[in-house]
Amino acid sequence: MEVLGGGKILEYSAEDECPHEAGPGENWQESVVLIWWDAKNAIGGYCRIGHEPNRHGGESVIWTAVFTPDHAFHRSAGFPLAPGDRTPNGFAAGNGASRFEYDGHGIWRIREPGLDLTLHLEDFHPAIDGYVKNGTRELSDVSSNHVEVSCRVTGRLVAQGKEYDIDGLGTRDHGWGRRDWGSILAHRWTVGTIDKDNSFCAVAMHLSNDTIAKFGWVVRGDKVIYADKVEIIAYLSCDGASNVGGRTLMTLSTGEKYELLFDPVAPAAMFNRHGVCCVDTLSRVTWGDQIGYGVFETSTNPQAGTRLPKTLDRGINGNGWQPNPFTNSTQRG
Repeated sequence: MEVLGGGKILEYSAEDECPHEAGPGENWQESVVLIWWDAKNAIGGYCRIGHEPNRHGGESVIWTAVFTPDHAFHRSAGFPLAPGDRTPNGFAAGNGASRFEYDGHGIWRIREPGLDLTLHLEDFHPAIDGYVKNGTRELSDVSSNHVEVSCRVTGRLVAQGKEYDIDGLGTRDHGWGRRDWGSILAHRWTVGTIDKDNSFCAVAMHLSNDTIAKFGWVVRGDKVIYADKVEIIAYLSCDGASNVGGRTLMTLSTGEKYELLFDPVAPAAMFNRHGVCCVDTLSRVTWGDQIGYGVFETSTNPQAGTRLPKTLDRGINGNGWQPNPFTNSTQRG
């Protein structure tokens, strides 16, 4: 793919869709994720399987949320990693309750009480890693290898006895390598698909070394356009943890201002792993007069319990005079 501005894009082969040999250390992990929404039926969900083969003899994780107009299913749970959880072309967890396989395309299957879901994924572009590490150890510890792909999602859902034929939009990711969850104090991850030729990813992370990393890109056809500036503004609920959507603002390397508005289409789904409380809100994404679907993901714990943060994104916490971070911001909402 042609890259405009920013850094390098890595393109992965079909072999990389399958499980990788585990590296050293208990923080090595491999995971697959899908967020999807079928606007016609007003159904969608979030699916994640994580494998941590070096932790406590091997652990696996399920994060599942499925929404219909009448019901919502949620599961956030960990299990011992079982022999059948890793296959030559896929991952599973929870005695097969959640399963992902790659057979020329991605296939998800979820079997839970009252829930039978099968999804087939049609990628809209190659599997790319656009995460800008910039030599930052903390960021590399979070996303050593991280694939993001927009896709069409088709399949079948049976939820509480009601059947649906699915045809919607989605975004999938696949990450492997070292992941030190303690490297993240707070983050925002916003991804979505407008149509086959238009999708995006934007990330902001407050890292444990008191730096803030921001990056993003837009995929248009066979072009990846990096953002020179990124702002992600979450609308937090009064619980101080869950989000009700928000805005993503990017100034692309082409000079275009790219503003995305996230309006929830489903309740926030909360998941937890290693002290990180992750909230995912499926949303209608509006870009000008164009509409797509994606997710607004947040974790909000900048004090790590009792810690006084040394760095704020656009705020003040030191004594004395200092530049006003709002009026001196290069991009304001």
